[in-house]
Amino acid sequence: MDQEVKVLIVGAGPVGLMLAYLLRRQGIACRIIDKLISRQGYCKALGIQPRSLELWDDVGLLNPIINEGLCFKETRVFQNGQEVHSSLIELPELPFGFLSIPQFKLEDILVNELQEQGVVIEQGIELLSFEQNEQAVHAVLHNNKTNTEEKIHLSYLVGCDGAHSITRKLLNLSFEGGKLPQHFMLADVQVNWELPHQTNYRFNYNDGDFENTVVFVPYRGDRRFRISTTVPEHLLAKIKDGKPTLAQFNEVLKKAVPVALTLDDLRWSSMYQISHRIVNLYASGRVFLAGDAAHIHPPVGGQGLNTGIQDVYNLAWKLALVLKKRAKPELLNSYHEERHPVGMDVVNRTHERMVAKDLGTSDAHYALLVNSQTLINYRNSSLSKGELQDKSCQAGDRAPDVAMLKRDISNFTLRLFELLRGPKFKLLIYADSSMVNNELETCEKLRESLAVLADSYLIAPRDFSLSENSSLTLLSDLDDNFKKIYQAKSGSVYLIRPDNYIAYQSDRLDELGLLDYLKRVGLQ
Repeated sequence: MDQEVKVLIVGAGPVGLMLAYLLRRQGIACRIIDKLISRQGYCKALGIQPRSLELWDDVGLLNPIINEGLCFKETRVFQNGQEVHSSLIELPELPFGFLSIPQFKLEDILVNELQEQGVVIEQGIELLSFEQNEQAVHAVLHNNKTNTEEKIHLSYLVGCDGAHSITRKLLNLSFEGGKLPQHFMLADVQVNWELPHQTNYRFNYNDGDFENTVVFVPYRGDRRFRISTTVPEHLLAKIKDGKPTLAQFNEVLKKAVPVALTLDDLRWSSMYQISHRIVNLYASGRVFLAGDAAHIHPPVGGQGLNTGIQDVYNLAWKLALVLKKRAKPELLNSYHEERHPVGMDVVNRTHERMVAKDLGTSDAHYALLVNSQTLINYRNSSLSKGELQDKSCQAGDRAPDVAMLKRDISNFTLRLFELLRGPKFKLLIYADSSMVNNELETCEKLRESLAVLADSYLIAPRDFSLSENSSLTLLSDLDDNFKKIYQAKSGSVYLIRPDNYIAYQSDRLDELGLLDYLKRVGLQ
């Protein structure tokens, strides 16, 4: 593995740590720094969406995260003491459900994984300044422990340094948006009551003089919840150092929550205001922004941490291919092109729901799908090339999972997502009995031409067979699930990106068309 540091990651929160993990997985050496002397064990973000679980399944982190997480089962909504809505939190059409895991637990898992790979999380190191040209980034770091400075030279710099990002400020980029007038408070506490634990609770209250919402989100532990609520005006001056007390939380909760409860073991609390902002550029030259450094918004629907994770999932494979000289640097232009619209949508949607005081009682299934982040697509990206726009799976869409695929060598079936794991592209070609020999020869040529970039698979009905001297890897579509979900016919081609989005889709086995596409988007 190349030990020359290519990328500096500023900020060792979950987004920065995830980027470091993804780059090391691709064989790219990086440094990750954080200005704090030590890590903080706070339960800030904790809601994990199905799309993030798909990502962690892809990169080998799913089991430790699920082991530390809690599966959400239900949402219950109350209005002035009366239950007005309840719904199960489930999307059976997706591989995974919804999970809660405290931010510090997620960071622990990522830190442990990085340390096993020899990556040191450099706490107490701060970015002071940087300059960049067409060849490199030249940065100055300050060690807050030794009060010394260091000059380093890198290929790229990524700011994952939060809402007050020094990286963004040094780039002189705008952070457009505003701030809600209300103050809110959070608490990580033990809640003693008779209500079930694996449930999200939302208590809306309006007595004509004061309107409030209290949200309880559970996580693994003895009746542990993160509670969020609006701060009444009369409490603002009484909260010292921005840290509400148990007594102050109890005062707010007693009006809104219609069941008897006591709060214990306050591990952390905070008072804050909610902003809704997005940076005008996710990238400037060789410097990129991700996570809260690029977008901040109300915590409606648990989108923030997940959006940041998806930012770096999009960026990491592109950086790796460029640094390995398997793609032209212009590939990196697609990061802003693809992720800025997603950030805009999240910021606008969460702000609208917050201002509208959405009671959470609208179309529950669709709301879950939106929150799951599996509907996000890059159909308008310059990297997406598809011939048919009436397909349910179009170029730019998330590649759906498929069950009941089987290799000849295996006695057990597998999921498509198991094949998509790994840092390479995947070329999927569908065939049936109508595919003739010269088309199979084209499949073999494509497999050989793309061998460095992609793993190739031929997917076909259970009665399809290849000649003994074929070099193709055959997967049997036992129940025709792939054919149905992807609306495939013989000769259909799907090139799946390393972040498991469909890059190229065609119903014609067109070797030159695919190779021309790869050349056009800078994949060498």
